[in-house]
Amino acid sequence: MVYEDFIKREIDRLGLAIKNLIVKILNLRNDPPLVFEAIDKFVIDNLDININEIISLTNDKFKDWLKSEKRLNNSNLDQFTELLLVVAENSDETNVRKSLYEKCLIIYEFLNKNEDVYSWERHLKEEDVNNKLSVL
Repeated sequence: MVYEDFIKREIDRLGLAIKNLIVKILNLRNDPPLVFEAIDKFVIDNLDININEIISLTNDKFKDWLKSEKRLNNSNLDQFTELLLVVAENSDETNVRKSLYEKCLIIYEFLNKNEDVYSWERHLKEEDVNNKLSVL
């Protein structure tokens, strides 16, 4: 039980850290390199992977990583997807945007399969990402 409480606290801590990072990003949104740096540092510090590694993972390897990553619960995954979208939208490189949009769709698919309640908001985000992906 003590171990489970520790894990829950760590997951909650990560969720709070993601929320704080989103606030920081909103303040930096006019400076894409600083946005990327802030998100990358956060991901490295909290998930032991960096954005470039995420970009370079094949979709199948990303699915495997997603299944094995225990520090992200469904709520945190939604927020993590928002971070990936910010990086994608601030990137000038088509291949980076494409890779990150695909990773976001993988997360949305994962969440749709693993949550009991259907999220209309997530559905709309998923459609938006699909639209952005289709014009690349």
